[in-house]
Amino acid sequence: MILPIYKITRMVPIKIGITGKRRDLPLKLIKTVFPLKGHLLNLPDGITIDTNIENEKLLFYYFHNLVRYYQKSPLFSYIRANLSGNDIFLDIGANLGFYSYLAKKICRCQVFLFEPEPGHLEFLKRNQHLFEKIYDVALSDKAGETDFYVGDGKNPGGSSLVMSAAGWEASGYSHTIKIRTQRLDKMELDPDLIRKIRLIKIDVEGAEKSVVTGMEGLLKEHTFDIWCEVRGDDSDRNPGSYRDICHYLEQFEYQPMIYDGKKLKTFNEGHVKQVFDILFRKKTRV
Repeated sequence: MILPIYKITRMVPIKIGITGKRRDLPLKLIKTVFPLKGHLLNLPDGITIDTNIENEKLLFYYFHNLVRYYQKSPLFSYIRANLSGNDIFLDIGANLGFYSYLAKKICRCQVFLFEPEPGHLEFLKRNQHLFEKIYDVALSDKAGETDFYVGDGKNPGGSSLVMSAAGWEASGYSHTIKIRTQRLDKMELDPDLIRKIRLIKIDVEGAEKSVVTGMEGLLKEHTFDIWCEVRGDDSDRNPGSYRDICHYLEQFEYQPMIYDGKKLKTFNEGHVKQVFDILFRKKTRV
């Protein structure tokens, strides 16, 4: 019965998200009718999931719906239009690595993932054959060990190095662990690979400024695009981070842009939301 369910949902034109109501309601309905017992399952797409984990259950029940969801996103539209087999994609804050999976499968580029959250990391390592390399560190502006706030079961992707200004109860965190941090420009990466970096995606739940600062050495010597999730003034985690990052990257001749999946637009204050994405490109490329 497992494979038929997997194929049937492929034909269901339902919009699925990785968090929130777009995840919870469809998942609740289908697992009530077709419950999965806790064990590992191998999907036809070469992915192994743990059916004890909610987001991994989502991959089983609605894998093709998730593929469509990510393929229609502005970020993947940009990846598809700009990356090819000779390029490298760095996925910082990889979560379950869906953007990397699609970049590898469809664009044939090389993908390197950075993810410190234990649950996501376990999934990525279980499926490491899909990627070039997985780094179990949090990128930051210094190397060492620090506290990492782990999101609860509803949103493990909300884990962060940054404590919420709203306090623990409202933060969405469940507990704290110690993790390793590293600067990207101090990691022992192959110089030939560094020269092939075409796009760096940063989604680190409020810690984006420290990640970008820790790239300084690469920013001085290399050219690549940066797709970064940033925070507006209403965010509870590093509010206004978009200003800091725009100001920091300006010295390296980066211009902030908005990409809607079809067109590039110059960023302005009218684009600011609580959480949103900015594409940074060298002014010589704009």
